[in-house]
Amino acid sequence: MSYARRVAYNTLAQIIGRVFTTITSLATVSILNGILRPEGWGGYVAVTTYLGFFSVLADMGLNLLYLRELSRKPEEADEVTSRFLGFRLFTATVVLLIAAPLIGMLIPAYQPFSSAILLMAIGQFFLTMNQVCVTVVQARLMMDRAMISDLVGRVAILAGTVYVGMQVAEENRFLAAITVVVLGNALNMVVSWLFTRKLVRFRPRFLLQEWPGIFMQVLPIGAMAVLGMIHFKADSILLTLYRPEIEVGIYGNAYKVLEIIITLPAMFVGGLFPEMNQLIQRGSDGLHGLMQKAFDLLVFAAIPVVTGIVLFAPHIIAVLTRNYIPESALSLRIVAFAMIPLFIGTLMAHALLATEKQKQLSIVELVAVILNIGLNVYLIPKYSYYGAGSATVITEVLTTVITTWLTIRVLGFYPRLRTVVPALVGAVCMAAMYFFIRKVGGDIWSTHYYDWSHAQQAGLLLLVIAVSGAAYVVPFFLFKQFPPVIQERLYARFK
Repeated sequence: MSYARRVAYNTLAQIIGRVFTTITSLATVSILNGILRPEGWGGYVAVTTYLGFFSVLADMGLNLLYLRELSRKPEEADEVTSRFLGFRLFTATVVLLIAAPLIGMLIPAYQPFSSAILLMAIGQFFLTMNQVCVTVVQARLMMDRAMISDLVGRVAILAGTVYVGMQVAEENRFLAAITVVVLGNALNMVVSWLFTRKLVRFRPRFLLQEWPGIFMQVLPIGAMAVLGMIHFKADSILLTLYRPEIEVGIYGNAYKVLEIIITLPAMFVGGLFPEMNQLIQRGSDGLHGLMQKAFDLLVFAAIPVVTGIVLFAPHIIAVLTRNYIPESALSLRIVAFAMIPLFIGTLMAHALLATEKQKQLSIVELVAVILNIGLNVYLIPKYSYYGAGSATVITEVLTTVITTWLTIRVLGFYPRLRTVVPALVGAVCMAAMYFFIRKVGGDIWSTHYYDWSHAQQAGLLLLVIAVSGAAYVVPFFLFKQFPPVIQERLYARFK
């Protein structure tokens, strides 16, 4: 298989895999909303947000450095993997299994969740160690294997969550649900290891004399990742400190949707990262072409996602929570506008990382953290979850503007906006179709929808999203303005 075909296959595998994992994740969130009391769901969001920060701290940016080394030295994959595995095992143990539970015991807001934090820390440890296996298949452009292992783990979590709802007493469901996550993450790691051991031979090597050098290499990336996590999670953390758990849960409903969706650009651009590295190493002029194609696809995908969430937010929340929560729906509409800068910013940040501009990115993240924390401290006491969502949007827009400016300066890449106009026209068509369906449907959307069964709600929502999404692509067909990658495929298919 040619390199281009492998890249295309790798990207397609990630898209298909992400569709299925997104469905299982949303189903799990929906069930958790149903089996946990509002306070229990708020506690669950608080615990996962807290451990998410330590998970990033444990990674320290090691994943990108490891991927870069594998891309540059594929013939030394066994040795490189063994060295990085030993270092990651040490950092994950210290940060996740020791520091996270101990610090949680010292923070009053998290003291009631001490047992849950310890359990979730073990689950995050499994996910962190699993990243070694994921990076191996990513470097080999075999992400279908990572998708399979991830899906196996998520399906196990979904099945376990259903079991908890049916068989576990209500007062024990909180810890039982977290235990299910731990077991699902462990299964994910085991399946990944079974796939990876056929590609590389590795065992953890604890070369202490090399660790200072590795630490100095990952420090800029790690600092950037930690700062990014702080600015991305500061709203949820500060909500936990300032507001009651039920409000954390209300915002958590919206933020879970954002968290799931933003994995799409991260996985897509992450799949291009090895190729970016190789183009930069060879001094090839093809980097700008690759980035423009990626930019076009990200714009093509981001605008209908944001449009769809703004239109369907109440119905999405109803499916997720089995209840209509207007506060969560409005919060979701607010944070949706952070998705466009997040999609574009992911591409620009990876391009800068490929050129080893970690220090500049760290400064950008520091500015974003200071701004985000300041906005949240000011807005959350006054506006609660609405203030948190607004702070997220403002921060992401500023971060993407600065990152794009850095990309222009460092790489000389000026993104052409040829996809933006047809995408905006498509968004208008999408909205027009939605309002037409709503008018034809009468009271179905405004009243009866919320009285239907969960399965009926989900089915109708998917159907209307599909029809509205079809309206989005009409202008692209009429004016032949699809992103070049899609356009070439279509013309080759229907020629």
